Amino acid sequence: KQVARYNRVIDLYRTLLAKRKGLVAMVLILSLLTALVEGVGLSMIYPLLDSVVGDNQNQGSLWQTIRSVALYTSGTTVIEGLIYLAAGLFFLKAVLLSSNAVLTALLVGRLREDWSVTALQSFLYGPYADVVAERRGTIVQQVMGETVRASN
Repeated sequence: KQVARYNRVIDLYRTLLAKRKGLVAMVLILSLLTALVEGVGLSMIYPLLDSVVGDNQNQGSLWQTIRSVALYTSGTTVIEGLIYLAAGLFFLKAVLLSSNAVLTALLVGRLREDWSVTALQSFLYGPYADVVAERRGTIVQQVMGETVRASN
């Protein structure tokens, strides 16, 4: 019974998102890129602290690569390069988060528009007796209010 309910929900989402596959894919890709940049940015903290403290005992190949890139970036010291790299990664993360927020808002707006059109069409082309039986304002509430609530 749970599986059938889960499958119905998945089918409903597929139907609702069918028109907006490209936008949904862009939002998902941006979300994954943001998470990746966040992880790499946070991983820069250990080498930075390691350089400040001066503990060079546990240097692996990854640390050597980060150290080389940091030295190449700054041209002077590893610490300065690590700071530049970390700042660049956090700036990139901010740009990705902002882009993702804009695309998500666009996606939600477009989905809300699709849902409103679908709800309005069900009243315009539905059985006349059902539409006439509705109270005044109910149609407007369902077309406008419910779609806003669903999009939120």
